Amino acid sequence: MKTNKMIAAWLAATAIMTLSFGSTFAMWGHGNGWGQLSQYVTAEEKAELQSLPQEERQAYMNELKSKYRITSSQGGWHGKWQSGSKWGHGSEDHNPGDMIANIPASDLTDKEEEILIYGYEEERLARDVYNYLADLYPEEEVFSKIASSEQKHMDSVEVLLDRYDMEVPTGYGELQSTVDTLKAQGEKSLKDALEVGLQIEVLDIEDIEDAILNTDNDDFKVVFTNIGGASYNHMRSFLKAFDSNWLTPDTDTSEFLSTDDLDVKWPLKYKLAERLEAEGIVLPEQVNSETLKSKGPNSGSHGKPSKGTMWKGKWDSMSVSLNGSRVNVTLKNQYKTKYEAKYGSTIAKMTDSQLETFIGKVDDIIEKVNTGDYSEATKEKYNAMLIALKEIAINNIDEESILDGLFN
Repeated sequence: MKTNKMIAAWLAATAIMTLSFGSTFAMWGHGNGWGQLSQYVTAEEKAELQSLPQEERQAYMNELKSKYRITSSQGGWHGKWQSGSKWGHGSEDHNPGDMIANIPASDLTDKEEEILIYGYEEERLARDVYNYLADLYPEEEVFSKIASSEQKHMDSVEVLLDRYDMEVPTGYGELQSTVDTLKAQGEKSLKDALEVGLQIEVLDIEDIEDAILNTDNDDFKVVFTNIGGASYNHMRSFLKAFDSNWLTPDTDTSEFLSTDDLDVKWPLKYKLAERLEAEGIVLPEQVNSETLKSKGPNSGSHGKPSKGTMWKGKWDSMSVSLNGSRVNVTLKNQYKTKYEAKYGSTIAKMTDSQLETFIGKVDDIIEKVNTGDYSEATKEKYNAMLIALKEIAINNIDEESILDGLFN
């Protein structure tokens, strides 16, 4: 009995601590240093930041970053001890050098050299404007998430610049005035900042389409179709941010996305490929519409998936983590109803990284319960409790942002 109480206390502590963390740090988001900094600040410092007016927050944030030795790297903020390659961790990023490794380089025309320089400057514009807006509106995570993606796009264009022995641009070139205009617009309000996001993605798609129409080089087509296709995902993310903030966009995106596109959970990169193919462009196999469709969930099936599709593999492996223990579905559903009422609103405020951390902790307890010396009845009870919590967390994962990372 004492051991059972210990497990119950352990479960409750894990849930409450993680849920409290999610609620307390919801305003920090992740990316741009907010997530990293939240690991170190004191409660007093957090309260101080929250009490400051918007225009004074950045200065205080900079003081905290300096205090905790969080430094800038490639346009994003990284803790001093953070490690990782340029292309991220594991399978979440694809090195564009690998994607074009088997495509021979060709002599560039003057137009193609202009495309590379302008393309890099435009991706820098997107990254830097989004980072600027992320600092202004730290409570809205869409800016920092997409800024990280824009850095990958800069890296992708840099692969082509290196391949053709061209210098990497250091500024914005003719786009400097556009950068200034977009920042000024974004300073007015969150709605204006989100409008800036939509405008940048529309501009990006149109310019990349023009670039691909003006080259015969397959390496250009691979890199720029991959980048431009991601803009459809970004556009969808901004439209969802409008909706979640009870705002209505003024920027017309109907040329690019339908209402149905806002509901699906997988990457929309194939839409640019379809658009280009409709204009008679023959794309390399790596980035043609059929290949890009096949990378989505359900192997190209485009019916609307249920929430949690991305995590099906983790659910399939659950029988292993449970060591064959049976799960009482009725009991699990009873606990799920109870926990949704008690913890649901707090879980919904968690960032994806916090949700994944929480799911990992629950998995750890599942393993300890099912490898421990407990009766089958005890295992059944705690498995039901744990899986109920896990299901609630999985249902709050933003699959779009995860999938966007996987296929960017």
